[in-house]
Amino acid sequence: VLDQTTSYLPCYWGEMASGMAFSVASPSQHIGEVSVAYASRGPAGGLRSSDAKTLGSRSRCPSPAVPARRARLATGLLVAGLAAWGAQPRLAMRAEGRQRRRRASGPLRAERPASRAARLSTLARRAADAAVLERTEEIIKPDLDRRQYRSVVLSNGLQVLLASDPEADAAAASMSIKAGSFQDPSDFLGLAHFHEHMLFLGTEKFPEEDAYEKYLKDHGGYSNAYTADEMTNYYFRVNAPHLKGALDRFSQFFIAPTFAESAVDREMRAVDSESTNYASDEGWRRLQVMKTTAEAQHPFHRFTVGNLDTLGYAGPDAVRKELVRWNAAHYHGKAMKLAIAGKESLDELEALAREFFEVVRAGPAAEPSDTATERPLPWADQQVGCYLEVVPKIEDRSVGIYWPLPPSQKHLYAKIETYLCHIIGHEGEGSLHALLNAMGWIEGLSAGCACSFSDAQLLSVEVSLTQEGERNIEQVLESIFAYIAVVREAGPRAETYEELRLLNTVGFRFREESPAPENFVASATSSMQYYSASDALRGPSAMDEWLPETVESWMELLLPDRCFIIQASPDFDQSEEAGDAKWTKERWYGATYRSRPLQSEQLTRWASPSEAARDGLNFPADNPFVPRDFELRSDKVVQPKTSLDVVPPTELDCDASGLMKLWFKT
Repeated sequence: VLDQTTSYLPCYWGEMASGMAFSVASPSQHIGEVSVAYASRGPAGGLRSSDAKTLGSRSRCPSPAVPARRARLATGLLVAGLAAWGAQPRLAMRAEGRQRRRRASGPLRAERPASRAARLSTLARRAADAAVLERTEEIIKPDLDRRQYRSVVLSNGLQVLLASDPEADAAAASMSIKAGSFQDPSDFLGLAHFHEHMLFLGTEKFPEEDAYEKYLKDHGGYSNAYTADEMTNYYFRVNAPHLKGALDRFSQFFIAPTFAESAVDREMRAVDSESTNYASDEGWRRLQVMKTTAEAQHPFHRFTVGNLDTLGYAGPDAVRKELVRWNAAHYHGKAMKLAIAGKESLDELEALAREFFEVVRAGPAAEPSDTATERPLPWADQQVGCYLEVVPKIEDRSVGIYWPLPPSQKHLYAKIETYLCHIIGHEGEGSLHALLNAMGWIEGLSAGCACSFSDAQLLSVEVSLTQEGERNIEQVLESIFAYIAVVREAGPRAETYEELRLLNTVGFRFREESPAPENFVASATSSMQYYSASDALRGPSAMDEWLPETVESWMELLLPDRCFIIQASPDFDQSEEAGDAKWTKERWYGATYRSRPLQSEQLTRWASPSEAARDGLNFPADNPFVPRDFELRSDKVVQPKTSLDVVPPTELDCDASGLMKLWFKT
């Protein structure tokens, strides 16, 4: 900020753009000490000198030989700190030399009024810049999105996405942390989930357990959080005028949580109750069977919800110590992504971010090693080629086929799994869905990613069966593998990928902004863990890389002997034993299941499906209705002069073949 080429500090007196009046002066080349005074504004905005407060302590240089530039740097940092503080102060900086000699360069001179405003504006901007490591203004957003965006990286490494909408009546913020259940210590399963609960129950600044929730409730808001495998996300919504108070309370989660001893035992019981509820949920029961049969050395295998047995066995004091240790290891600026949406300007939102979040612990200087590269894959050879039968508690007849694939993070902008799922889950003529539905065997079919981690993902084809479909389960499975064979033989098709890319692009460009800002910020912070600042909004829908060789290599992994199958039916005979495949109860949620290897006869038949099984199955045809041109077709639209005017419709030039005519009427 200050001139490094002169032997003294220029003297400025004036008022910054934020309303900060200040002066900077140095009477000697070798600066001995720096002091800062802060004067608050009076009721009418005037300065009250009687309210002056000392903000910066005196810092003496070790010897007269210390060059002036160190003091200049210290002074610049103090200015930046006060700017980041978001105050409206009158700032006076005084520097006193240890040496008694007079400065040869003459007395300090005040800045001329004519150039004062420009110099002060520049100084204010540079002071703000000093508080951030990186600033990005070019955030790609939907065409209809009225918000203005900016991304900044604070001095502690915390990346912040700011979204300004002056017309918003609600504000929101979200923080995602690159740590989740996979980071649970092996002797405290469910600790990440328990840690998420405990952050809500008091901080050093706001020790009351309900301080955060009460503030949000009193101002028309609410909060929520979730713990995923490799990420945790916290978010809130509040009436727009009360964003600052909510951020003050929210930020303390990540600065000074208390992990109150009085709350540890009670909250462990709350987690235990949540886990008990999941025991009656068929989705959680099925997931736990899948986890139990995965590779034992992979964190996916573990129980991650937590209960009294996994958390409370060592007592409240022991688990609290582990909470503090785990928090220090994983909750720091470099692992965090923050998004704030409000009606304030971008500069005001940035000031709020610096004011409340710049004191978050920065974390390790070096990036921690990627443990995902050091662990075995969740589904190795021993975990595939098997058939799992599960007895549900409800009327659920379904079958799912699951293939392990490389992680999506390797090709974020290719979205290969999206391409494959689009083809397999297609519902048009000649599709798998159309065939099975026509036979009366299914109520629904979906293709997607059942799980996605940093080291692997699980592509799934899940079918809801009718009773008739359950009786013909072998034909259903054969049809699925026959369609997969059709897809593999067709190979990668650039036309289909381009069609899907265009649909994603149109969906993003013309997407209406989310009516719920809390959903927007929660989604944005999750995206920011994977995509650059400029692509924080576009990244999840971006398909910029067509990689036919990689697509083909992934297709070749969709083989019968590389999958596992889970079938659920209330009609399974639990008294029946099939060799070594004995019925057992899953440890945590008690689901009854058994696992048996796929038979060689099945694998042979599915690997080379018959012509009869292929009959009626085709690769999806091109979609001629995908929009590609968004240019206006007429600039001759007649606008009514008054509300009572009747104007004729305007014919649009949209079909060169002459087979169709289209009119537009205002």
